[in-house]
Amino acid sequence: MFYWLKDKLSKLSLVRSIFLILPDEIIRLRRLREIIIEPTNFCNLRCSFCVNYHSKRNKGIMKLDRFKYLLFFLPNTIKKVTLHFAGEPFLNPYLSEMIKILKDKKIEVRLSTNGTLPFKNYEKAINAGLDLMMIALDGPFKIMHEKYRIGSNFDSILETIKKISRIPNKRTKIVIQYLVMRHNEKYIPQMKELCKNLGVDELWLKTTSFNIASDEEMEKKVLQAAKEYLPRNKKYARYVIKGNKLINIDKPKICNWIWRTVVLWNGDVGICCADLEGEVIVGNIFKNKSFVKIWRSKKYARIRKEIIKQSLPVCQNCNVANRPYVEKIKFK
Repeated sequence: MFYWLKDKLSKLSLVRSIFLILPDEIIRLRRLREIIIEPTNFCNLRCSFCVNYHSKRNKGIMKLDRFKYLLFFLPNTIKKVTLHFAGEPFLNPYLSEMIKILKDKKIEVRLSTNGTLPFKNYEKAINAGLDLMMIALDGPFKIMHEKYRIGSNFDSILETIKKISRIPNKRTKIVIQYLVMRHNEKYIPQMKELCKNLGVDELWLKTTSFNIASDEEMEKKVLQAAKEYLPRNKKYARYVIKGNKLINIDKPKICNWIWRTVVLWNGDVGICCADLEGEVIVGNIFKNKSFVKIWRSKKYARIRKEIIKQSLPVCQNCNVANRPYVEKIKFK
């Protein structure tokens, strides 16, 4: 009931109008409880229409000393941290130490991985206390998964998942994320059976995000990709194609990112999960030596109003859905 009401309210223009007249101090009365920290934006795959491969943003990893320094400035209201953003988090060699530090602070830690790294990486993260690990698997068959996850090895990922499921006394919830696309939408029953046999906790069916770029050439490629990959079943699609436009029909009127934020690997404070290029940067924690000053700044207040109005270029090209996960199937 709560999520249904939240969904309805987020789509009302009246609610957005009310938020636009509220002072920033009132908006910020809802405390910052969740944040994304990017361990790295390097990735070892070349997924079909992911913008990471074409990204112009500098690549790098967050070192452990920088991570500790960053946490020193974050407010103690934060209860959940997502340790992935624009890259594959397990390419950061300090990831398990980062998880351990956060767990020592009683913070819930989640991340998403393509599952292609050696098993020992995942075992360390689980032993460090990771709360939820989401593994991308986009089909019950090799050819289906590897069609989108270019550079991935389906058989190797299955073996890794089996080993993860057999780790004794683990408390980490293991979730398989299944991007529903045209070539795999008919195979959801087979995917459910595979997940049962793998011994994972849950299967999450997600609508595919076509990263609509502000770059005109990239946008054409995304449109071509949508024509090939967009599911025919509207239940699993957050877009429709109208003429030569890809329209996001599940975009909320009030974006939750006025109460959340992203810290990139270099300490830049971004604004949301859709801004993979870091086009809108509010400040840098390492340079400003404060998160609170950035969070309460006039610049961020102005940007929040732009997010509510959805007038920023990144908002215009936003791929975020109101309900990205259509189904969450539990096996345990």
